[in-house]
Amino acid sequence: PIMFQLGGVLLGLATIQWVRGWKEEQKKAALETLRWILTGLVVLGILQAFSLDQFNAYGHERHDVVGGTLGNPTLFSGLLALGVPLSLTWNHRFSLLLSSALCLFILINSSITAVLAMVVGLAWVAWVLPQKRWFAMAVFALCFLGAIALWLRPNTMTYFNPFGRFAAWSEWLDTWAGTLPIIGLGLGAAFNLGSSVAPDHVLRNWTHAHNEYLNLAFELGVP
Repeated sequence: PIMFQLGGVLLGLATIQWVRGWKEEQKKAALETLRWILTGLVVLGILQAFSLDQFNAYGHERHDVVGGTLGNPTLFSGLLALGVPLSLTWNHRFSLLLSSALCLFILINSSITAVLAMVVGLAWVAWVLPQKRWFAMAVFALCFLGAIALWLRPNTMTYFNPFGRFAAWSEWLDTWAGTLPIIGLGLGAAFNLGSSVAPDHVLRNWTHAHNEYLNLAFELGVP
């Protein structure tokens, strides 16, 4: 696990050094391409959220969150939340539309991590780029109204605690702390645990902790 983590860090550093060597025109072209890719993913996510696409969420079962062929909805929305600064800094007439649609997409998924990442992205743009401050605040206001709408739903607590994750996370933490918290149990340990516990155990059939930080610590350790 440690070598796997070290390899990921080295790959990230090598990528940063490689991009630093690009010319400004290359960087701008890459950012423009990333923004259009982000736009396509957000459109697909919105279509899936309202069951307007041709894909099923998981096999033949459809859920009330975005999934589709793109996999776990929490992972998908969490990854796209990293694109909030990218959408806000786009000097294009679709920038406000993309940013609002992206934040709406994040809010309609049961991912607290994605919502926090969205808020951090909005705050970062408002703090670092004064010329975009009012724009970021406008998008934040739209998100705030969306959050109020979510809060008024009858199943608000389900949004914050879908599928009883709080109880499951407590079990994950207890198991992780009692084993090898520094180096982890290795890749696939979470899946194996959910398959091997008793049928009435709270972690039965849980193949992932549904919390990236906790799952990484469980399988690969604290570092």
